[in-house]
Amino acid sequence: MSLERIRNDLGAVVSADRAHVWHHLSQHKQYETTDPRVFVEGKGLRLWDAAGREYLDEKRVQAVVADCAANGVLIGATNRSLPGLNNTLCLSPGLIATADDIDTITNAIDSALTRLEG
Repeated sequence: MSLERIRNDLGAVVSADRAHVWHHLSQHKQYETTDPRVFVEGKGLRLWDAAGREYLDEKRVQAVVADCAANGVLIGATNRSLPGLNNTLCLSPGLIATADDIDTITNAIDSALTRLEG
């Protein structure tokens, strides 16, 4: 599917996502009422969604880390790569993490992204 077709027929992509994609570490029930994020372009560690929003530059990653911490979920971010490109979230749940623990982490990240992206 071409990038232009995806942008022009986002509904078809969302429908196909709901029918065929398994979002690991996600509660699929949320996609009954909320569309999944659809990324249409990527370069390196940067992604763009169908609305043209860019995801995870270094400042946004640090804001996500801080937002999650403020809500009781500790995650990290890369901090030894090139200046300006420390844009990878680091998750290290314990081996005894439960499904509820993973849900808490992924929900905190999703909520942080939603708050920060508006």
